[in-house]
Amino acid sequence: MTSQNGSKDQMTLSKLNKPASSWNVNAAMRDIYDIGEKIQLWPVILGEVAKQIHDNPDRFFDLKVTSIEWCIPARNNTAEVKSLFNTWGFEPDERGYHYSFEGIPIYVRLIKRKYSFFDKPDMGYYKVDEFMLPNPWSDYWKVRNLIR
Repeated sequence: MTSQNGSKDQMTLSKLNKPASSWNVNAAMRDIYDIGEKIQLWPVILGEVAKQIHDNPDRFFDLKVTSIEWCIPARNNTAEVKSLFNTWGFEPDERGYHYSFEGIPIYVRLIKRKYSFFDKPDMGYYKVDEFMLPNPWSDYWKVRNLIR
């Protein structure tokens, strides 16, 4: 399911600060949507990708990204989810997991604290898929770098 390009390519786009091709971004976002269905959780998209989805009501725009970040509550990181992530080649790190899809670094954040903007996420659209976004947006955006 998840195409892994190995840890060597993991940070390439981020280090070069070079946006990924729209084809690769579309494939990576579709993969995240599929992962959400397989683990039966709706991942919440974070960071710059979430901002672009939030700020752009036209769902058929192209994301400009060097990496993608999404999250699930830490309490949902069950033995079954851990096993699936391991099977798919996700690497554990201090804030959750990371992996690479089509050369794009993707970070899965496990949210340990309770934040009101994750209680009732808003829905955003990218291409043909629905993605959850923090809500209220302004509260999230102010503290986005402090979330643990």
